[in-house]
Amino acid sequence: MALIKCPECECEISSTVAYCPHCASPLPEELRTKKCPECGAEEKFAAVSCGSCGFQFPAEEPKQTTGAAEISANISKSINTGLNKISGGEIGKSYISFGKMLKEGIRKRSRGEISSKLDELFVSGSPATTPKLGDIHPETASVWLFWYVLIFFLIALGGMQIGFYTVNNSNFLPGLIMFGAFGVPISCMVLFLEVDLFRNISLYRVIAYFLAGGVMSLLVTMVLFQIIPAGRLESLRDGLIVGLVEEAAKAFIVVLFIIREKRARFVLDGLLIGAAVGAGFAAFETAGYILRYGINYGSQVMDSVLTTRAYLAPGGHVAWAALEGGAFMMARGAAPKSTWAHAKSPKFLLPCIIPWVLHGIWDTSIPLFNDIFKDILLIVVIWVVLFYYINLGLKQAEDVRSAAVAAGSTDGTDAGGVAAGGDKKNG
Repeated sequence: MALIKCPECECEISSTVAYCPHCASPLPEELRTKKCPECGAEEKFAAVSCGSCGFQFPAEEPKQTTGAAEISANISKSINTGLNKISGGEIGKSYISFGKMLKEGIRKRSRGEISSKLDELFVSGSPATTPKLGDIHPETASVWLFWYVLIFFLIALGGMQIGFYTVNNSNFLPGLIMFGAFGVPISCMVLFLEVDLFRNISLYRVIAYFLAGGVMSLLVTMVLFQIIPAGRLESLRDGLIVGLVEEAAKAFIVVLFIIREKRARFVLDGLLIGAAVGAGFAAFETAGYILRYGINYGSQVMDSVLTTRAYLAPGGHVAWAALEGGAFMMARGAAPKSTWAHAKSPKFLLPCIIPWVLHGIWDTSIPLFNDIFKDILLIVVIWVVLFYYINLGLKQAEDVRSAAVAAGSTDGTDAGGVAAGGDKKNG
């Protein structure tokens, strides 16, 4: 049995499998092998006889049963087909998968490599640091700094928990609330900052969207709740009302910021701005819950709320708002600038149904169904959709790069310039 790299996620797999166990992609026949049942020699999958002993391989019979990997691949293909119809795009190939993201996250890296990546991300967005369109290489897209940022916040949170709960020092409470509420949402925001290869939106603007977006979307939510009052989340109807109000508020702020951000012209930019707004909403809301439950019910309940919301944060407001931002940029297409008219497009409205429904189910307690298991399932669903939009954005980056190279502008227009229907003016 030979070990080869999956052409999709680049994870190391056996050459005898039909589907990658990490990303469920079918393995091309030219890469597959099979063992001779007589002598055990390994031959190419298409071989009709063993080169060592001459054994004649029987003709391949059509499989009547479907393996788990094949089922997973078929489900993934069906989801992508449906999303292609909704978004109006087609990813073609997968640049980023969960398997690749996990593999890159566990790989050991030097301090210098981490520092270099931080410098690249945190100084990007200026005319001097925004790459030329022809210099963008989507096939090198990776998401690994996210893991280091996440681990940093979790370690800091653990320290605050020790100081507050074990040492019983109340001075650790502000830090406990801050790291518990802000750590995971900010880490997820870094993921979208990392995958946005255009590097055309500066970190300080992303932080501004995080802070202002969180506050503004919460305020809009409060206004909408005065118009559409919600119940006590005792039914799916109540959950869907809450989901509709909160997602409408976030989507409104996300679209507002994208329209004002003249350098935002691509799907990856929309995902980033949406993630920033969603992260701000999640952080401020969680901080409020932590403080309220701590005051009303004591430290034990407060810690339970803090821990649960922190661990489930990747599949909540950050992910939902990111999808809304990415969908809006798909609706914009190659238009010269973003306008409110794009918010009327089915390419934006239909994908927005996904976070609305997921949010409604998230807020609904389903009898005979474990809430944690339900929430984990919802996290998986939203990230399947998000990986689709991330890969859609990377395909757009590849198309833009190809156009720039063909036009001979490798050293010309940058990702914040006028190529592909952009606006040179920086808002």
